[in-house]
Amino acid sequence: MIDKESLTDYYYSFDINWFLTNEAGIVVCFASSGGNIPKLVLKFYEELEVINSHICSLPSVSKTIFNPFLEEIYLDQSKKVIENTKRESSFWSNKGVVFFDKSLTNNPDNSNYHLLSYPENPISFHSLPIDIQRRLDKIRVIYRFEQNLTVDLSKIIHM
Repeated sequence: MIDKESLTDYYYSFDINWFLTNEAGIVVCFASSGGNIPKLVLKFYEELEVINSHICSLPSVSKTIFNPFLEEIYLDQSKKVIENTKRESSFWSNKGVVFFDKSLTNNPDNSNYHLLSYPENPISFHSLPIDIQRRLDKIRVIYRFEQNLTVDLSKIIHM
C-alpha cells in the first residue's frame, strides 16, 4: 500500500483504483492512471485497500458489456494495450462493477475518465457487507455518471 503522504503529494505518479457509488447504489471503479483523484478519496485512501480487496475477492457474477467506442477512445494505442485494457475492465465488470479509466495517462491536468465496461448485472451498494458499505459511504458523491460514456470529474476533484 502506498503511504498516504506520498499519495497526497504525488498522486499523479500512481495508478490507483478508487470507488464510488452512484445515485442508484451501483458500485463504480475508476482507474486513475496517474490522473486526478478527488480530495475526498485521498482523505479516505486507507479505505480503498479494504474495498479493493473485498471486490477482488468476489466471484464473477455478471457478463461484461464493453463501451462500443472503446477502440476509438484508445485510437492511438496498440492492439495489445486495448486487449490489456479490455482484460482489466472485464475483471471488474464480471464482478458487477462499472469500470472507468483514463486514455491519457500520467496527466494530472486531465480529469476525463471514459466508461470502458459495465456489468449486465451490477452489484448494489446494499448487497455489500456493512463494513464495506460504511467505507464506501465515506467517499460517496452525487454524480450521475452512469448515463455518460465520458465523465469529467473536475467538478468533484476538489470535494
